[in-house]
Amino acid sequence: MMPFFVDDDGQCFVAFQSTKINLSDWGQNANMRTETLCNNANECCTFRKGFVNGWATQWQANMISDVEKCVAKCTKDPCLVVAGHSQGGAIATVASLQLADYTPSYEVITFAAPPSLTVHPDECYPQMNFDAHYRFGKAIYKDWGGLFFDKVSFLGPDPIPGLTSYSVGEFLILSTEDTENVAHVGFNTELVLRPWDNSPPPLGSVHNLWNDNDWVWEPGYFQMMRSMSDRGLSVGTGGFDNGMHCGDEYVRHHIVCASGRCDMSWFQEYPTCKEKLANGELCNEDVDCLSGRCPSRFPSRCVDKAGPGEPCANNNDCIEGYYCPAGFNRKCRLEP
Repeated sequence: MMPFFVDDDGQCFVAFQSTKINLSDWGQNANMRTETLCNNANECCTFRKGFVNGWATQWQANMISDVEKCVAKCTKDPCLVVAGHSQGGAIATVASLQLADYTPSYEVITFAAPPSLTVHPDECYPQMNFDAHYRFGKAIYKDWGGLFFDKVSFLGPDPIPGLTSYSVGEFLILSTEDTENVAHVGFNTELVLRPWDNSPPPLGSVHNLWNDNDWVWEPGYFQMMRSMSDRGLSVGTGGFDNGMHCGDEYVRHHIVCASGRCDMSWFQEYPTCKEKLANGELCNEDVDCLSGRCPSRFPSRCVDKAGPGEPCANNNDCIEGYYCPAGFNRKCRLEP
């Protein structure tokens, strides 16, 4: 895994490339053992060993030396940007623990990075400042199946008993449909978004950093980021606009919609982001309603949340500070 370094007139950049088709890189990806890495102050964190091996290469000493010289003459903020795609993103996360020794002004930006920590992020703070980590995933709409997500952002050893991994930083989802917004879906979150894109195998076209396929417009991560930058306008982080796809026929991801509602009309094949519904409008679940309440009856229509002494079916039916007790003739009560 070869890193790249650029000294750009007062700002320093370190980048790690994605997996190359060779046994060494695939071996690093498959290595599920753990290794503890420490900074100069002997403050440590534990990572997947394969990704530590991707940082601890014959280029490591020269890279650290180049960064140390570069940050001494920084004139921009952040002074240092550490980035990577896929396996390179996981290695960038590992490397940031030690590169942060040379400047507190840094950012870590990763694209489709698999989880690299093997201990909870709280155990690696404050030596790793996760507020400076930005993790991008991507979704792609395909008219034969709905919205598909890049699986690599979620690939860890977790299904194997006794093995757990963690992703870090602000998690942002790009969509090939909505080039003016991204969806912020959490911080240090283990959220998994499905379905995953598997076409073409093994990782799907959504995983590409750059797509030079002339017969289909499926932009890669770099192309999407550059397109947003070239517009010269601010990019919304609250979620995708109404009308953008947000799942498939089985799964609806309200979290990626700016409105907070992902639903499918009777004439639609796949769900899209939609406005929330006013009281009196037909609804399927609480998240459909501006009021936050779609009562358990048929047909259901949005209504205000129940106040003290008003009938309820579950806790979510009641206004804040009240709950719905068990039993018959249930009415909202003040929480103890």
